[in-house]
Amino acid sequence: MKGARSYMTLKELLDDIHSLNRELEKYERKFGIISEDFYQLYQQGKLDEGEFEEIQEFCEWAGIYQIKVKQEQKFRKLSQSFIHELQQAMPDSFRLAPRDELTEVP
Repeated sequence: MKGARSYMTLKELLDDIHSLNRELEKYERKFGIISEDFYQLYQQGKLDEGEFEEIQEFCEWAGIYQIKVKQEQKFRKLSQSFIHELQQAMPDSFRLAPRDELTEVP
């Protein structure tokens, strides 16, 4: 697609993570376990998937969880990079203030 963006702003990345968390919470409430534990069981093949609807839900849950983990990794990398920049500028202590700019995420 011509002219398509290949990055997300920091705000878009955070919005995406929060939206994914809301989706995961629906599954956690329905099945009574946190997504991280579900995903471990899913990956190990320890879940009796039962009916078609559950198989579909488990696949969707796992997919949403995988995307969330990747987005959090991107955010963690940006956060650590920002902290490193602050430490380089002010090694003894630094002031953490709200960031207004929108940062591009590759």
